[in-house]
Amino acid sequence: MAIARRGGAALAGPAPPPRPPHRRGGRLRGASLDPEVARQYVDQYLRDTGAARRFPDLRYEVEAGADRVVVRVSAPLDLPITPPGWERRPVIAGTAASFVVVSD
Repeated sequence: MAIARRGGAALAGPAPPPRPPHRRGGRLRGASLDPEVARQYVDQYLRDTGAARRFPDLRYEVEAGADRVVVRVSAPLDLPITPPGWERRPVIAGTAASFVVVSD
């Protein structure tokens, strides 16, 4: 199921910094997450695991902050019957996050 992939996708998002963190004033500096690189890693992960092929309507959103990557994965759900009053296919979604902590 696509939602089981969300945790791995979130873990794939944080890329190592393009250069190693450096010390300034006794604290580590320079370990920030690049949102575009995080999106590329998530996209590659979903292709490598076969999720993108198995679920062609799979969608994902990547939010990258200074110390975290949040991935939301969603896909339409095929039900054996359509409940009365439903006009659209239901969408199942999940969210997962990875946090990056740099310490001395």
